[in-house]
Amino acid sequence: MMIFPRQSIVDTKRSLFLLTYFFSIVYAQPALTFSGYVVTFPAVTTLDPTIASLTGDAERRLINSSRVRLRPAIDIDENSFIRLEWEAAIAYTSTGTSGSPNMDIPGQMQRLIWNPVNGQRWSVFHSIDRLFFRTMTGDIEWTLGRQRIAWGSGRVWNPTDLFNPLNPVNIVKIEKDGVDAITAKTILGNFTDVTCVWNPQNNRTSNYGIRLRTNISGFDFAAITGRFGQRWNIGGDMTGSLFNAGIRCECIFSGIDLSGSNRIVSTTIGIDNQFTDRLYGLIEYHFNGRGATNKLRYDLIALAKGELQNVGQDFITVQTAYLLHPLVTCSGMTMHSLTDQSGYVGSNISYSASDESAIAFGGQYFYGDPLTEFKYYPQTIYIRFDTFF
Repeated sequence: MMIFPRQSIVDTKRSLFLLTYFFSIVYAQPALTFSGYVVTFPAVTTLDPTIASLTGDAERRLINSSRVRLRPAIDIDENSFIRLEWEAAIAYTSTGTSGSPNMDIPGQMQRLIWNPVNGQRWSVFHSIDRLFFRTMTGDIEWTLGRQRIAWGSGRVWNPTDLFNPLNPVNIVKIEKDGVDAITAKTILGNFTDVTCVWNPQNNRTSNYGIRLRTNISGFDFAAITGRFGQRWNIGGDMTGSLFNAGIRCECIFSGIDLSGSNRIVSTTIGIDNQFTDRLYGLIEYHFNGRGATNKLRYDLIALAKGELQNVGQDFITVQTAYLLHPLVTCSGMTMHSLTDQSGYVGSNISYSASDESAIAFGGQYFYGDPLTEFKYYPQTIYIRFDTFF
């Protein structure tokens, strides 16, 4: 039986009241727009027996995650708007260890996640993932509040994206976590701008950075610098076309101090191509300077916290998608660690039932020796239902 703690109910009502009040006082006659989506993700997972014994998890379990994301926005005038993205989710597991969402997200000062139900099999939580005000004053676009900040050009890995990049193995999460920040983007000309970001932190030095982006002879170039996670960083990325293919490259240099002591270098190089109207392909290589070459020194805690996306160093991935029918797409992906020779193979087939809904069936198979990076993940077979509005 699920029991909703009284304090959680009070906190939920209080947050909804504050949001309603906040939107109501902004503008007397607001222009309200509304969108969102619902995702249901039932799956069967099978964990390696050695890993299951180490972690205490069940080898096989049935899980289901159902989420709704609501995205109301208020247009104050032609240059200003406020946007909220609120998400609620119900998670189920057959093993009696439903768990709870990550309460501490890098880049967020205030915890805006509530977990009113955390039972043995069921967990219910909701969160405010975006809440920001954006306005244009002259040539400067200001964004204040919890927002999405996405730097870099890689399709799979983004070493220059220092604000909560997604783990490429995670097929459940489709949205980057929001960042509490003030952003100023100055338009300098066609395809040229500079973005300044200040991301305050609790009880430690704030993150801040600058990104300059421009276009030269059809190639997009960007350079970044700043201090993130107590480290100085400098890097850049490039995107362009070579014959009919798209090429992308990112590189970042990170050090404890400006002299580069304890320095780390990470890079990504990729190429993709739309071979025909039906066939698409991609290959991408990633060197993870924050990773380890010895599997016994993998930082699995940082991986679980979302501070790292991979714990090894050298990776390569290949992706492909083929349009079987105007409504049916088949896709596949493989990722291999050159560090410990582990990896995974995944595939799915999706059907667009309508312009607003789709269904997909797929799976992930992970391979490798015990304690290698991808051996920690469970084999997964899933069905996914998406509805947009």
